[in-house]
Amino acid sequence: MTQHTSLRAAAYDLSYVNRTRSRTRRLRGVCVALVVLLSGCATGMVRGGGPVIDGPGRPLPAVGTMTRANRADFTAMIAGARGHPIVVNVWASWCPPCRAEAPLLARAARTYAGRVAFLGVVSRDDPAAAIRFVKRYGLNYPNIVDSGDVIAPFLGVRGLPTTFIFGSDGRLRVSVSGGISEQRLAAQISDALGDA
Repeated sequence: MTQHTSLRAAAYDLSYVNRTRSRTRRLRGVCVALVVLLSGCATGMVRGGGPVIDGPGRPLPAVGTMTRANRADFTAMIAGARGHPIVVNVWASWCPPCRAEAPLLARAARTYAGRVAFLGVVSRDDPAAAIRFVKRYGLNYPNIVDSGDVIAPFLGVRGLPTTFIFGSDGRLRVSVSGGISEQRLAAQISDALGDA
């Protein structure tokens, strides 16, 4: 091998090493960005293994009212719905994804009326704005105001909206943070009805 050929081979090897390092750095940067993005994202789903809401029950409030509720009131309402799955949606009127999913929740409440209970939990919002939201989107199921911001932390809400589906036994089956699609909601409700 001549000296010129060995210099060309060395230059090629060095060029290859530099390209590989550059690709590795870019890939590492993309991976870090994905981890940061996904860990900070409010969208996620947690399945089963949740708490069982038990104890004395009480009926859900009337549709169209905006009752203030604390943790004890909330757990009594969930216990009172035992025998049917219950969909709990934690929302606020100022939340864009909440506005996007409100119509599909209203449709689902009509579709599953009598078989599945629905309850909205207004979190960190002005009650007057929440009442306007309920009217604007035709929410045809009971809604309560999280008095003292105790229900959302009890449920482990990390972002709005968050939807919880409790089985007919009062056990939390699934929670979905961020907006929920109509298909995903229907699938989760069907699963809950299958266990009823």
